[in-house]
Amino acid sequence: WRYADFRAKLPSPAYWAFSFSSLHLTPTLLVWAALAPASRVLLQGTAAPPLNTLDAAAALLAGGGILLEAVADAQLSRFRRDRGGRDSCAVGLWRWSRHPNYCGECIFWSGLLGFGFSSGAAQAEPLLAVGAPLMWLFFRAASVPLMDGRSQKRRRGYDVIMRAVSPLLLWPPRGELARSMPTLVQGHAD
Repeated sequence: WRYADFRAKLPSPAYWAFSFSSLHLTPTLLVWAALAPASRVLLQGTAAPPLNTLDAAAALLAGGGILLEAVADAQLSRFRRDRGGRDSCAVGLWRWSRHPNYCGECIFWSGLLGFGFSSGAAQAEPLLAVGAPLMWLFFRAASVPLMDGRSQKRRRGYDVIMRAVSPLLLWPPRGELARSMPTLVQGHAD
């Protein structure tokens, strides 16, 4: 849907330049930067330091990010199947974040950065540490606003969710609005 929206809004030559730079090159470079700490660890081969507790924490973080993404995607899929496509999901992890699947992905990349610190690679090459923070920034500044804009147009009650629920991080919903949110979002108080 993103590609189709951009293509409809931009004339052909501008679309192709935008498509190359923003839709293909930028995400590729972001993934490359976020993978760089793990690649340095792998390239150390047998010279790599022995596994330690920071490696265990990095593995838990990366694995936890993958699990968070999977649970969030399963909850959203179940909600859409049960409720249809017009309601806004505010159950499970989606009550704590408007985009818990994106949060999980960012946590995964942070886990890979943890391996870079554990091996000493990130300390030796500080630029290796920019990939994971850039991923967080990209999701918060680009992906979240795009998805929120689309959801505001397509989902009942999404304005309520935008006011009450954290955009990316898992965080308790806000105030009085949070207590009324499930009723408003699921169409019972239309």
